[in-house]
Amino acid sequence: MVEMKEKYEQEKMCFKGFCPNVYSRMIFGKHVEVKIDDVSNLVNTFQSDEGVSVDAPMRSVEMVSAPRIEVDSSTTCTVQKILEHIRDGRKQRIGVWGMGGVGKTTVMKMVNNLPEISQMFAVVIWVTVSGD
Repeated sequence: MVEMKEKYEQEKMCFKGFCPNVYSRMIFGKHVEVKIDDVSNLVNTFQSDEGVSVDAPMRSVEMVSAPRIEVDSSTTCTVQKILEHIRDGRKQRIGVWGMGGVGKTTVMKMVNNLPEISQMFAVVIWVTVSGD
């Protein structure tokens, strides 16, 4: 489409720029019409009741670097609490919040790396919200 537009812009004027090149504009319009039809056909091909969707290949849960935790640490307790919430079938999402530097990201990296998580989920989505 960009190439067509560039070609159109080069040929859009005739008589040294004093009048528009009607023929060039007509040809460009035909090219645009063909492209719109192509896009409409693609949309119709992938149309579903919930909108247009194309499945991307799923990536498995990726391991992230996280420090090792001691067995009886407060971090272990926090990881276990989060796992309890994840295992609860009634909950669809969890949120972890707190002051900066208390270890939220570290705990979630540890949770992400547990074998149980990769068995429960095909994909883990990380969202970081900072500020007010």
